[in-house]
Amino acid sequence: VGLYQQKRYLPQIREELPQYKRVHSQVLQDVLHRVDKAFQGFFRRLKAKKGKAGYPRFKGQGRYDSFTFPQAYETGVKLQDGGRRVLLYGIGSVKVKLHRPLEGKIKTATVKREGEHWYIIFITEVDPKPLPPSEEAIGIDLGTNPHFLVTSEGEMVEAPRH
Repeated sequence: VGLYQQKRYLPQIREELPQYKRVHSQVLQDVLHRVDKAFQGFFRRLKAKKGKAGYPRFKGQGRYDSFTFPQAYETGVKLQDGGRRVLLYGIGSVKVKLHRPLEGKIKTATVKREGEHWYIIFITEVDPKPLPPSEEAIGIDLGTNPHFLVTSEGEMVEAPRH
């Protein structure tokens, strides 16, 4: 059963199982995308015949540590009380501590559990700030092994590590 066939069954599943009515439809669709991506990777590894393919495991209640609102700005996530609370569709208003003020428009929000703590990760769209005009020119060579880039002035920049 493919991704789009599963998406077509979501309204019927939500009708038959009342616990899914409280979950935003886009959150459920994102779960289907994750499952589809896991199986695509499995079949790709199976076809490549390199080591174990690693059949995707069932992620039960204790193993599923995040959920995503793909279009948070339209559907289910709103900052409240001057950024001290966040309203999550189907959950309610939750206290939040922002480590810095949010800039731009919220596009995606992922709620994630790490240990006993919950975090929310916002992806925002920010208008680019134009650089001041300059008369100087510089050349950049990207992907020069082992460096991320080398400038025409000989400056070598290492690849960023996250």
